Amino acid sequence: DAILTMIPLDTYGDHPVNLMEVMPGDQVATPIWDTYKEIVEKHSDVEVVYPVHLNPAVRETANKILGGMDRVHLIEPLDVVDMHNAMHRCYMVMTDSGGLQEEAPSLGKPVIVLRTETERPEAVKAGTVIMGGIEKDVIVKYATDLICDSEFYKKISKTANPYGDGTASKRTVDAILYHFGYLKERPEDLKVD
Repeated sequence: DAILTMIPLDTYGDHPVNLMEVMPGDQVATPIWDTYKEIVEKHSDVEVVYPVHLNPAVRETANKILGGMDRVHLIEPLDVVDMHNAMHRCYMVMTDSGGLQEEAPSLGKPVIVLRTETERPEAVKAGTVIMGGIEKDVIVKYATDLICDSEFYKKISKTANPYGDGTASKRTVDAILYHFGYLKERPEDLKVD
């Protein structure tokens, strides 16, 4: 909650806040740093919250390229609860984290995947994530489309989540009740478009 007090992420309706993350083990010499910078410079109404990994090389590069920029908040890594709160209150997520590719769509947040392949192809197929790759121009284009085109944003943020609809527990209980004869009608299966 401390991060949410420090940065009013819930104002994204008027001022998009993008949550960005680079995972441990990623190469430090990557175009992604300059990509973040260009997005902020190109869109004067965008802020970036960037939980910086503890790797000294990552921290040094992040501070060198993004440190001191208005509207870029380099913060300490977040625990899972604070990360979920930040995702819930941000406008979109840019990441190479497989976990965030699953979690952000559950919160209705578009995801730009910052790599050339993903272990979550069902998210790409469903349309909840965009494969931004590692080319700066492509990533900036997708970020700009999400920031400037409300219909494009709505299409992705409102797409059915391939990882569930939040009612798995109820469906499981109903299936058990049906199996043992306590429900007459078989519960409906999850439908993903």
